[in-house]
Amino acid sequence: NSFCTLLVVSMKAVLVVLAVAISTSAVLAQRTPTSVRCDTSSACFPWSAQGPFCGRGADINLRFQLQLTAPNNIADTDRAEPYSNVTYAFCPRVDELQAFNITRAGELALTYYNSTTGFTEWMVENQRYLSIIGMGDTSDVNFPQERSAGRAMIADYHSRAGSGASQCATGTEIGVVPFLVFNMSMEDGRFKYYDGHPQPAGVGFVPSCDEFDVCLFDSSMKCVGEEGRRNCAECLTIEQARDVSVQVWVSYYGTDASGRQLRSGANNPLNFQAYSGSGVSSSMRRSFNNLEQGRNNDPDGLEPA
Repeated sequence: NSFCTLLVVSMKAVLVVLAVAISTSAVLAQRTPTSVRCDTSSACFPWSAQGPFCGRGADINLRFQLQLTAPNNIADTDRAEPYSNVTYAFCPRVDELQAFNITRAGELALTYYNSTTGFTEWMVENQRYLSIIGMGDTSDVNFPQERSAGRAMIADYHSRAGSGASQCATGTEIGVVPFLVFNMSMEDGRFKYYDGHPQPAGVGFVPSCDEFDVCLFDSSMKCVGEEGRRNCAECLTIEQARDVSVQVWVSYYGTDASGRQLRSGANNPLNFQAYSGSGVSSSMRRSFNNLEQGRNNDPDGLEPA
């Protein structure tokens, strides 16, 4: 099922240049959703007080929710189906550095085909968000709230920088985040909530831009998002935005249900941003496209830039 593609990356101890090659000990692998049950009888739920809690190598229920709210200017005749949100369901193994492909994100959330004009037009009038179910704060664990660490902006029609100025060509381009980094920290296989802090500790999307709005992977990229939570972005035309997918890299920290150390955080891409250069997003995208088309990636890394 290409709509929900899971890529699992097994990392070596040494990671070279992220933009050129993420060193791996095996070819990126796929797990088909139909081959794995992912309910409470077979998978872990670290945000649930009832569990099951997570052990290393256990399956974990992981669902991404893409915002699809349509603007008012779309005629009812163009609404092929109700617009709300779409959920991408995965069942990866705990403590493997993982990359998830949110396919058709641009087609579903950013653009639409106008049957009256015969052209593809912008669906988004402001921002679009991606969230992870179960990563919200204690007021609603299942659905992350606004400005929650479990929710990240993936597109900004206005592509505003911290100064408020637009970074992309107004009206013809949109700022799109092609990849995100998500950290999942556990204590004894479950999320830890500290007194006075409703958000689970060490759980959430990690900004890929610094406090000066500079992309940590590639200084030529833009930065979009809320203050303190901005991510690397590209300026895309409507044709480019229609075909875009978003990749999410997930790594694990802390201890599992048996008290064993979770290790995949050592290979978090953000650990190696100092070695990165231009071409990060295009390198990642080529690797995902190769796998979707049935071609193996270079076993020693992502597709070269």
